Amino acid sequence: MLNNKEGAEWTFEKIEQYKNFLNEFPMTKEEAVKLSYFINNEMALNEFVGRWDKVGRFDFYKAFETFSSVEIRTPSRAWPKSKWQHFKTKKYLQSLKEKAQFVMDAAKIEGELQKLVLMQSVNVEQSKKATAVL
Repeated sequence: MLNNKEGAEWTFEKIEQYKNFLNEFPMTKEEAVKLSYFINNEMALNEFVGRWDKVGRFDFYKAFETFSSVEIRTPSRAWPKSKWQHFKTKKYLQSLKEKAQFVMDAAKIEGELQKLVLMQSVNVEQSKKATAVL
């Protein structure tokens, strides 16, 4: 089990669940960071996470779909604001924050792993030079 700075626990099952979900609905680290600026301003967040079409239906951009939003019916002429109503719920905002936090934590872990691999390769090169000198 892994913990982030806010104390959220990432169980291995939850990590696998998010990895599979992010394959279908990817979010970049940059989008996750921008999201943190918009999260407290509902009107700005509305324009950042979704769009209105000509008929008046609101739908999320692919990166901002969450576990909770994929269960909501797709907007239609009869129900044009189904996703908009879900967007206004605490459940969606919490789910969106969790997804963004997962993306940022994963990027941080990936960066740390790259540093470790780089340090390991430098150590291997140094040990090769040391044995060549002997």
